[in-house]
Amino acid sequence: MFNEQEIRRELAEMLGPGYPQTMRPNGQAIRELRKVCDMSQERVGGLVGIDKTRISHIERGVVDSVYTEYLYVWMKAFGCEHITDLGSFKNDPPLSDTVSISSASPADQSGEQSASAAQPADITPMQIERLQHHLLEVDKIVTLINPESITSLRDIYYRTLLLEESISRQSPTPRVAFQIETLSDLKPSASVIMGTAGQGKSILLRFLTIQEALQAKTLPLFFELRKLGPDPVKEEILKKLQNWELAKSPQELEQLLEQGRISLLFDAFDELSIARRRDFLDDVKGLHAKYPQLKIVVSARPDSGILSESWLHPYTIHPLNFTDIEALIRIYAAKDDADLMITRVQDADIKVQELLRSPIFVVLLVIRFEEWREVPRSIVAFYEDLFDALARRHNRDASGLKREISSGLQIRQLEKAFQLICYFLQKRLRDQPAHIRKVEDIAAEYADRHSLSPDVPAQIVDDIIRITNLMLEEAGICDFIHKTVKDYHAAAYVAENATDDQAELFYTNIQNKWREWSGVLWFLEHVDRIRFLRFFAIPEIQRFAPYRASEIARSFRSVRITRNDSKKFTLRFLLSETECYALTRQKQFALFASGTDLELQELCGNKEVQRISDELNRVQEVVLDWKECQRQCHQTEFDSSPIVSKLWNQKSEQEFNNRIKVWKQEVQLASAPDGDFDIG
Repeated sequence: MFNEQEIRRELAEMLGPGYPQTMRPNGQAIRELRKVCDMSQERVGGLVGIDKTRISHIERGVVDSVYTEYLYVWMKAFGCEHITDLGSFKNDPPLSDTVSISSASPADQSGEQSASAAQPADITPMQIERLQHHLLEVDKIVTLINPESITSLRDIYYRTLLLEESISRQSPTPRVAFQIETLSDLKPSASVIMGTAGQGKSILLRFLTIQEALQAKTLPLFFELRKLGPDPVKEEILKKLQNWELAKSPQELEQLLEQGRISLLFDAFDELSIARRRDFLDDVKGLHAKYPQLKIVVSARPDSGILSESWLHPYTIHPLNFTDIEALIRIYAAKDDADLMITRVQDADIKVQELLRSPIFVVLLVIRFEEWREVPRSIVAFYEDLFDALARRHNRDASGLKREISSGLQIRQLEKAFQLICYFLQKRLRDQPAHIRKVEDIAAEYADRHSLSPDVPAQIVDDIIRITNLMLEEAGICDFIHKTVKDYHAAAYVAENATDDQAELFYTNIQNKWREWSGVLWFLEHVDRIRFLRFFAIPEIQRFAPYRASEIARSFRSVRITRNDSKKFTLRFLLSETECYALTRQKQFALFASGTDLELQELCGNKEVQRISDELNRVQEVVLDWKECQRQCHQTEFDSSPIVSKLWNQKSEQEFNNRIKVWKQEVQLASAPDGDFDIG
């Protein structure tokens, strides 16, 4: 890298102190001289700190101007006699009789040096270009598709759409997704970009850093928060600038921040330790308040608690649509494979297509296809051999040789350990993230059952995180890339390990807390179908048969019922989006089963109750939104699981009863496996 002050002095001697800052490059001459000197574009760019893409643009005449200092450095490297051999001045060149630095008196030179020393710190576009080899380090990534080598982010990047969230959360105008290309697309000076695991938050922040570095509008400082040092944020910024010789003191840092020539990008707020988060937010908020022109972007998960920071303008990453999914498949898969995959994805189950709305699952689909040469038609099929495909792929290096798994387990053993971990995390923590120590404690239970070494539990967890990426660890906290990962593997643990007696006890225990297990139950209906029907679905629906709840379901948009005692209920009927009739404890009905109908009988003499009752009886054509109904229901006898709701959607009582009859026949014709299980 050249010495900027020395080059400027030499240029002043050649052209005079008022030489133009930029010149028009002669791309053809630069290319020919580079080849004569047997130098690569990368090497020529390295002399001044810009990448080979920029050199290519200069040689092809795409670039209209470059800094005069660059041409001077190349002039010396190529052995040219004068700078005009490589370019021309846009205007008239400086006068030859202009007083140069070398002809100035010592007193003048001393005064010039003093003035220079008194100049405030500054960041120029040329300095940003010179630092590109540092700034573009964020372009180098390792991907799941190609874990053996470094990949350029720009080679695989696909557009990101953002949704602007309302600060009040009650925006009257519909949100419109927009494509983000540069930091200037984020209008507020301080923003937070939210997305779930695997949705592309880190990739986006790296891409924005690259764009800002190439455009040289501001100096983008990218921080991975899991690697952030212990000092206050301002001191961490100063350390970076000191390394690049842009600021030597806190005073110079103050000057640079006031200019607004720096942008701050902080990746993965949720990777900070809980204890550090408050201090970090206070530090960055202080920078935002003191330097309002400073561009600040933070990425985080929606559940990280950062939404409470009103000074950060919230954006959410928009889920992929089918066009996006198709484009990503073409980026990651071979052409022939991509065409086949896209066709088959179109025929896949809607739940598979929903899963693929997150980029990481598109990547997992490509990996799975490379291993098994097929696209799963259902989400159950997607997960059935995904773990195996990920582990097999990891265990082969580039030469095809087999790698060892650090825990010493076979792939199938590691998968069964993962199933156990998923089941007990669901049972003990529900949907909450777990500290890695808790995950290792559960892995220790697997190790104890199989008489493994005490060191193995930590290795099991490390293998799962490192090999599969289905579970991620950030700042000591473990979470899944998607809730369905845990749900499927917890269901597989029940299906593969529970005896019939254990399964019956498990299903009975969750009858009254099905909400907590709803995701797992959805998979159990497929992977443990017979016992699911026998011990959960049929007993569940039989509890509601006396009430003929299907009649209620077809009559009203939703119903909310709170049980007071064995016969008295408070009912709330929602007839439309705007009309709501509430029957409070002072206006009650009793529910009685009369033959095959559900009868409402008035419990008090209020005339308003009778009027409402008459009106309810006349409403017959309102379509029921069961998701809305389930959100509103209380935990009572009528707070049913999705399996009951599915039956309530039958068109007639006969279909309702036929479905139960078919289930019972299915149970009678099948048997369930035995195995090693612990319902705890």
